[in-house]
Amino acid sequence: MSASTFPSLPKYPALLACLGIIAGICVVECKTPDQLSIATLYFFPVGWATWVGGVRWGTVAAISASAAWGIANYATSPVYDHIGYRAWTITNDLIVYGFLVGLVDRAHRSLDAQREATEALQQALVEVRTLECLLPVCAWCKRVRDDKGYWGLIEDYLTKNRGTLLSHGICPECAEASRRDAALDKEARQV
Repeated sequence: MSASTFPSLPKYPALLACLGIIAGICVVECKTPDQLSIATLYFFPVGWATWVGGVRWGTVAAISASAAWGIANYATSPVYDHIGYRAWTITNDLIVYGFLVGLVDRAHRSLDAQREATEALQQALVEVRTLECLLPVCAWCKRVRDDKGYWGLIEDYLTKNRGTLLSHGICPECAEASRRDAALDKEARQV
């Protein structure tokens, strides 16, 4: 049997617990009078089994709940001994539980899809933030490219897009280089 045939191993305790709850509800219902029906409690383990194990396990739980209700009904209601009545009620239960299985499965798939979409959007947001921090700079002239593809001075870009006001100065290395260039120009003019 392939691994895809059965749900993963951690699901089994929850699914077996659902079947145990169904059996427990059946025992309690067999002990209660006919006028007091607790058949609506079967919805909880059927929904839980569907949520944990999908449609396949939800169907197993629905069939188990219908059978358990039929057993409890037979044990507590000798008035309705007609087989047609019992078949009708069990069929109705199967239909109702089938709707429940479908609704829970659809809700679970919808939440999974929403979770995946949210994770994809969060990843895209991280990538956008990363790209937003990048500033394309020309390797030759040191101009920068804005969002519209135009190349301009970095001072203009920072003032316009980042709201940064710039003041100009000169660093010590450039000042020294400027003095050397000025001294070389002066010597060249004197010669």
